[in-house]
Amino acid sequence: MKKIIAVLLAVSMILACGFILVSSFEIRAEDIEKDAGAALGRAFLSTAGDFFVNDTDIVKVLAGALKKGSVSASMSADERLFGEDVSLDCGAWFDSKNKKYAMGSNVTLDGKDIDSSVMIERGGITLSSKSLFGGENALFVNFSDLSENFADSGLRESVFPENDAEYVYAVEQISRELGRIYEECFEGDRSTLFNDILKLMDQRVATEKLEVEGKQRKCVVVTYTVDNAAIKEIFDMIRSRTTFDDEFKETLRVYVEELLGGLNESADIDLKLTLRIDQKAGRLVGMDLDLEIDKKAEDENDIKVSGTLTFGKEKIVLDAKVGYGKTVLYANAELVKTVNKNKSVYELFAGLSDKKGLEVDLCGGKIEYNRSSGDVSVSFDAYTLGKERLCVTLDGKIDVSRKKVEMRFDSMTQGGESVEFELALTFNKKDELPAPPEAVRNITDVGKDEWEDIFQKVERNIKSE
Repeated sequence: MKKIIAVLLAVSMILACGFILVSSFEIRAEDIEKDAGAALGRAFLSTAGDFFVNDTDIVKVLAGALKKGSVSASMSADERLFGEDVSLDCGAWFDSKNKKYAMGSNVTLDGKDIDSSVMIERGGITLSSKSLFGGENALFVNFSDLSENFADSGLRESVFPENDAEYVYAVEQISRELGRIYEECFEGDRSTLFNDILKLMDQRVATEKLEVEGKQRKCVVVTYTVDNAAIKEIFDMIRSRTTFDDEFKETLRVYVEELLGGLNESADIDLKLTLRIDQKAGRLVGMDLDLEIDKKAEDENDIKVSGTLTFGKEKIVLDAKVGYGKTVLYANAELVKTVNKNKSVYELFAGLSDKKGLEVDLCGGKIEYNRSSGDVSVSFDAYTLGKERLCVTLDGKIDVSRKKVEMRFDSMTQGGESVEFELALTFNKKDELPAPPEAVRNITDVGKDEWEDIFQKVERNIKSE
């Protein structure tokens, strides 16, 4: 497990350089008040884009691939890394204009292949898997149709053979609500609910002159506050907007109030989040978090967390303080960018101390990318849960053309030892969606016996040999 975590951390540093794709736009206080979700999203992505992506050609390809194209990944590793031979091929396809999307994967684990495919469009979702369902089974899900026909379907007979009215009713209600949410994702205003939740968090917006990297800048300051009462208001608002029947809404209300009642009896929560946005640059420049959990039981420790994230053009800094009862720990981290004519270098450091003698270098990392040759190197080292130091290095290349960006890593060392490992990430513009399955059946049209066969195939194929 510790090897998997280390590799995933190293890979995540690569991915951080690939998906951030926005330009800076001015963000004013009125933009936050009008549509906080959209404005804050632009600010976060603009900050990350400015920091990580500084190659115009790469940005154009990545943006195009996510609009009309594909993103694919492949990986293979020998048993020394994960305990057994592993290979993975997966991809995602995007057609934003027609609102059609697809995902597919094939995993080989110790000689066993498991494939899956998902196609998403306005009408519903198509699922297929030769290894799990069998080649003849491609299943179509429309949540509204499922809500109306579940009670008389073979799926219900297979899952609830006794026709348990309470469970059938719950599936119908939840399916109908999922149908509403699904349709809203394609046709509706997806930001409305999120913005209303933010307003219930006592959203406050102001404009102030603040020091940003040594200069006075006009900033939009947004503050959110959450306590026990706000949590209840958010749950009540979400419940009121569902399509559930009054009876189901009442059941949900009672269940939520029982949960919140337990929370109120055990602790008082007080959270404050402050975001600082450079108005003209439209980028996030700072974030403060203060959280207090006051436990009401005398034998339980209170929790206090405070921290500040500062986002500079060449450095991101975290300073945090965590208190648990009488124990207080201090965490600090820095991600520093250095860019010259041909090379971009990102260096990560994170440490922990108690200011009483304990000092631990938790982890460090480095990404080096030569824009002329395309050579890229990613290294990461950290303490594992077993208090061992684990070091991983990946070396590879980034190839950029007008329609494709490929990041390929074919060399890995772990603890100074070479390991067979390959990882490729590819972004393609104008790539077409894969063809849909020829024979597709609505899940409400599949009979009980056929569902039993499908469930047996799934169980048989996912069992370890």
